[in-house]
Amino acid sequence: DMFYYHLGLGVWNGEYEDHSYAFSVRCVANMPQSCAQKAGTGCLSCDGNTCLSCGTGYVLKNGKCKLFDCSGDDFIQVGNLCVTKKNMGDGTELTIPSGVNVVNAGSTCNSSSTNKCCWSGNTSGTQCDNSDSTNYSGCNRTVCDHYAADYSCKNFNYAGKTWRLPTLAEMNNWGKASIGKETNGLQFCDGYQGYISNWCNDVSKCSGANNNNCSPNDVWSSTLNGTNNAYDYGFGLNTQSSADNIRTRAFSTRCVTEMPYSCESKHGAGCLTCNGSQCLACDTDNGYVLKDGKCQSTFCKGADFMLIGNLCVTRKNMGDSTTLKIPSGVNVVNVYSTCNSSSSNRCCWKGGTSVGGCDSAGSSYSGCYRTVCDWWAADYTCNNFNYGGKTWRLPLIPEANNWLKYTKGLKDNGLQLCDGLSGYGLSRCAGLGYCPGAYLNTCYAFDIWGGEYNGSSSSYSYSLMGSQLGQGNSTSPYAFTVRCVTEL
Repeated sequence: DMFYYHLGLGVWNGEYEDHSYAFSVRCVANMPQSCAQKAGTGCLSCDGNTCLSCGTGYVLKNGKCKLFDCSGDDFIQVGNLCVTKKNMGDGTELTIPSGVNVVNAGSTCNSSSTNKCCWSGNTSGTQCDNSDSTNYSGCNRTVCDHYAADYSCKNFNYAGKTWRLPTLAEMNNWGKASIGKETNGLQFCDGYQGYISNWCNDVSKCSGANNNNCSPNDVWSSTLNGTNNAYDYGFGLNTQSSADNIRTRAFSTRCVTEMPYSCESKHGAGCLTCNGSQCLACDTDNGYVLKDGKCQSTFCKGADFMLIGNLCVTRKNMGDSTTLKIPSGVNVVNVYSTCNSSSSNRCCWKGGTSVGGCDSAGSSYSGCYRTVCDWWAADYTCNNFNYGGKTWRLPLIPEANNWLKYTKGLKDNGLQLCDGLSGYGLSRCAGLGYCPGAYLNTCYAFDIWGGEYNGSSSSYSYSLMGSQLGQGNSTSPYAFTVRCVTEL
């Protein structure tokens, strides 16, 4: 018997057979240099100094093999997984293989295990946007049934690596690796408007899928539940939640492959996402901030502090936790008690400043009990707050301009501002006459003091009403919310 190789169904196999069989013949001669020596490391086949194919872990670029480092427009590393940054079918390298039926949105593909279906193009109708400044529209995202999604990933051999759908457990922290990270994140789209990720929504343009709906804000996992169902993660209101769905639903497809090193092992503790050369995003929930491609640990974490850009912001009003103390030099009284507000008699009111028109909306920080202060007390409190050895102050108006998206729908995970109207996923608070001595003797827990003083008797502020954050110019004796910031 003689050893031979044969090619079948795209697989190269070797075995022994009787030498009388009639097989193809290819001849070889020793070359003075290997392809790797002539065309570079990782090159398997070549024509002169031009590489034609690369080994596992390399990609062919302009006749050379480049080590695949999970970077660029189509890939990002999350932990120890390389993840496709866009849906399969939407990236330059993210092609859907033959064996899947791909139709335009609005056309019919009858989804089944033997008729794997994807729908491309405008799968979100008109209720979509590009709100997070990426170049990946929430309006145009290819969606697939689970059969097509699973097949696409298993037959995606980019860089010679083995790809697959992620497990449900692996997707558990993907919201953290996407929200607010823009092009440095996973770029999921959010099923609701006005949040940090691009907006996308269900629409009846995927004829032949379950309910004929396209649902680009849902992402398939590989975790099955019986024969006909699989789990997915849905992204909406800046949060993620898992669900069990029939496999003929039309959802987003993201593929993963294991990398030899995790982002943390390559770039240090706190690194969530990375490419080959640097960390791209840090675990801000646990107090890490990105600087020069590395994550640095800070005090800005937990129930009382939140990192937004390069600012650490107090999550609650000053006076409402043991950490966020109002200093001596400010007159602090209970609601219904009088404090005559003036520049020399700085005043704050504690307790039920909104009782009678308030709620918690699922947050542990009630909209009913929030300390409010006049501007002089607010400015003094922040200037004399030295937590972490830092210099604190009231926020500038441009800095607070984007705070809505860091509180809306996030409950305890956000800035926990309260809204003067109800029904918007935020704690509700009301303007009530419980602050004697303040302007109009009224507490306004839904207003936030800014740091800019406008003349002798007024200061800039923000008002949160009906899920809209509007800039104002208010007389300084008003009793408003106090939030302090410091640069990191």
